[in-house]
Amino acid sequence: MGRPINKKYFGDTGTNATPKIPVYSANITGTELFGDQGAGGGGDSLYIVKQKGARSFVVASKDDPEQGVCKLVNKAGDASSAVVLDLGEMTIVGYTTSGTAKIIREMSNKVAIDFDSVRYKWSLSDDSTTSVLVLASM
Repeated sequence: MGRPINKKYFGDTGTNATPKIPVYSANITGTELFGDQGAGGGGDSLYIVKQKGARSFVVASKDDPEQGVCKLVNKAGDASSAVVLDLGEMTIVGYTTSGTAKIIREMSNKVAIDFDSVRYKWSLSDDSTTSVLVLASM
């Protein structure tokens, strides 16, 4: 897995001064849920509870007490698209410094890798309503 991600980056987004890794979408209960970035924002407040591996995380929703282990997958889309996540799947989307969205395949403490195998150094930006994963090429 490489270095595990520091636990301070896990938890509900927009709740305190420390930015958290945003979950774009996940299926933890048999229904696809969208995080604050997904489906136009204002989503289901999905967040990471803990890391299980470089490609899997325990995910929860602030609006639902259920938690589930989800694996990162390369499925883009939003609430209006035909792409639907299966149970136990999730997406994390990061944005390059030029604003291009990248779906993340795996993450460690300092590095995020997209599905094109491009490695990025990641950081977080937060405006107190949502967190954004910022990707800088290595």
